[in-house]
Amino acid sequence: MIILSAEHISQALSMKEAIQAVEDGFTKLSLNKVLMPQRTTLTFNNVWHGIMPCILLNEEKLSIKLVSVALDNKLKGLPTTSAQLALIDAHTGQLLALMEATLLTAMRTGAASAIATKYLALKNIESLGIIGAGFQARFQLKAIREVRAFKRALVFDVVKRAAEKFANEMSKKLGLDIMAVDSAKQVASKSEVIVTATTSKTPVLLGEWVNEGVHVNAIGAHTPDARELDDDLIMKSKLVVDQREACLREAGDLIIPISKGLFSQDKIYAELGEITSGSKPGRTTDDEITVFKSVGLAVQDAAVAKVAYEKAVKMGIGYEVKL
Repeated sequence: MIILSAEHISQALSMKEAIQAVEDGFTKLSLNKVLMPQRTTLTFNNVWHGIMPCILLNEEKLSIKLVSVALDNKLKGLPTTSAQLALIDAHTGQLLALMEATLLTAMRTGAASAIATKYLALKNIESLGIIGAGFQARFQLKAIREVRAFKRALVFDVVKRAAEKFANEMSKKLGLDIMAVDSAKQVASKSEVIVTATTSKTPVLLGEWVNEGVHVNAIGAHTPDARELDDDLIMKSKLVVDQREACLREAGDLIIPISKGLFSQDKIYAELGEITSGSKPGRTTDDEITVFKSVGLAVQDAAVAKVAYEKAVKMGIGYEVKL
């Protein structure tokens, strides 16, 4: 077996390849070509842990990811999210690889938003808006740049220096005009695609701020008591989810308005895989507001892990060990 570090992953897997792999994964999920139970979650001392298994039936590989979210890590100088993944031969049970999966998680999450943007956003956009300037925001920007040729990006974070650092760093890396702004409302009013990538438990994006024709990727909140979008935005949008069952179990953005009687699960337009597989169309009018709500699925991890592993073997990178 081999061990793949974050550096190995970055060498082996491009964002374009991650997007292709994740789109294929969503399509396979929709066509029942995946074995994927709902993730098991544990909370200990305010740290959220998720265990996420998946088998890609055609590939005959099992991936199992352990991901942890520790918000207090910011105060310790540690990453908020950390993850590890085991890739196993589903026929023999033999371990093929152990991977550092924090980078994989960031890439596959960005990839999902890019796929949603590809199918749900207007074809021609001027601006991308990002609320939350953390680690994940960087991959949202990189991924969406692969599917839409926007000219500028606006970013807001409650910690102003974080937004300024993001704007300076990413403008140099991507050659884009990126501006740190003073409010989420400013982001919303000037963007055709908006990403919410925060750890907030209360809405950071209000429906009254969002213009017609806008697409929103809401990727930050993944527990029943946390939300990034207000009731108004959920109620007036065409809502697409990564998976109905997962979002109805974990996404406060849906669970909270449903509990108030303001929304119902039959108003969910589609799962993303239904759109990528061609079962349902994506955007159908220029003025509709579309929202992609995701909590993250194991099939995304399995899809990118397979590609990263196969590329790493071909390139001869990674640490080969015997357990």
